[in-house]
Amino acid sequence: EYLNGLSLLEERFLKNPGFALSQCRKAAEKMAELAVTAFYSACELMDDYIDETADKVEELEEVVDRYEESTGNYLTKISAYDVSPSEAEEIYDIENYVGDFERIADHALTMKTSFKKLSKKTEGFSEKGREEMKIMLAAASEISDLSLECFCKKEAEAAEKIISLNAVIEELAKEIIERHKQRLKDGRCSVDMGFILSDLTADIISISAHCENIAEAFIQTGIILNPTSKNDEIYSEYKLRYRFE
Repeated sequence: EYLNGLSLLEERFLKNPGFALSQCRKAAEKMAELAVTAFYSACELMDDYIDETADKVEELEEVVDRYEESTGNYLTKISAYDVSPSEAEEIYDIENYVGDFERIADHALTMKTSFKKLSKKTEGFSEKGREEMKIMLAAASEISDLSLECFCKKEAEAAEKIISLNAVIEELAKEIIERHKQRLKDGRCSVDMGFILSDLTADIISISAHCENIAEAFIQTGIILNPTSKNDEIYSEYKLRYRFE
């Protein structure tokens, strides 16, 4: 079922580069959905590490890799034909989008590894540390949702939101590390938990950055964003929505 999208990449379509390219984009959109699903599945492991869910993350990451390879090869074949300047630009864009979504799946896999380590620890995160990580994951889930809206639905508003939310996530990442250091100093958390928290935070930052790449690539296609004041308003809304107590 996961690999159904690859059936869109038929050799016979290559005689019509424009149509072949539209088919390749559909396959890339399917890949994007699977990559984000891998991330969502990894997030579920924080509260309850279930082998079945962990296996799903691994499977999805492998499937996403297959999509990246197949779409990349197909785009190369399309490029060998007489494509228009706009089609050549679309080929370049899809390659970049595919690369970012593939990396999101990679980070979902490393998050799975971190949650497995967490599940084997007797102490776990402190109550505050767990609350803060949940906020980080919620923000990362929203920005991942927005990346799909941006790429699959070509929604300009989603691109705007991604830029603002990424800035908030970067600030949260710095704050969660500082808060852990203080808890460690106060004896309310352990060094081992700090390593896991740091690894998870790094993955979240990277996922958010790849979402920003997707938004910026979309913006460069010529979509006009709202005035800066509107972007400031979006940023302020996210600052209120995702904040530590």
